[in-house]
Order: sequence, then structure tokens, then C-alpha cells
Amino acid sequence: MKRHAILTALLLATGGCVKPVDIVTADGKAGLAIDCSGEARTWNHCYKAAGDACGARGYTILTQNNEHRPSLVRDGPSDIGSALGGSTVSRSMIVQCKP
Repeated sequence: MKRHAILTALLLATGGCVKPVDIVTADGKAGLAIDCSGEARTWNHCYKAAGDACGARGYTILTQNNEHRPSLVRDGPSDIGSALGGSTVSRSMIVQCKP
């Protein structure tokens, strides 16, 4: 249980850190990959990161992915484990800044 509390505190502390990564899109143009996964983040974190990166020019969303997966966290050395987390949220998007 103590490990779960520490993990939760760490997730909350890093909840606002969303940093776009420069990529080349399928059509050969510059784009940004933005990952805002986790229970402590929302789509608004992605939108803000895209807005901050592109500024007044704005941006176009090319793809958006959202997935909820059940998670099992092992609590001790046994092979059985116990469900502590519920689910994992995977959330990401690729954007292009407008010219």
C-alpha cells in the first residue's frame, strides 16, 4: 500500500509535464507528437501543449488516440498479485502547426 501511495504522489507531481516531441509526419512535413497519458492528465493538457508550441499560428490535429486498459499491480512476491490501480489511460495526438 505504501508503494501505491508513493506512485500516486509521483504521478500527481508530474501531471502537468507534457512536452511535444518533433517528428516528421507521413506526408514528410514537420509535426509534433504529444503524449498526455495517465490518470492525472486530460486532453486539455495535450491541447495546451500544442497551443504553447504553435503559438498564435494555431495547429491542426492529425491523429488522436485514447485507450483505457485494465492494470494489475503486483503487491508482493506472490504470483497472484492484487488489483490496485483499476486502469491505465493512454492518450496521445499528433499535430501540425499552421504556417
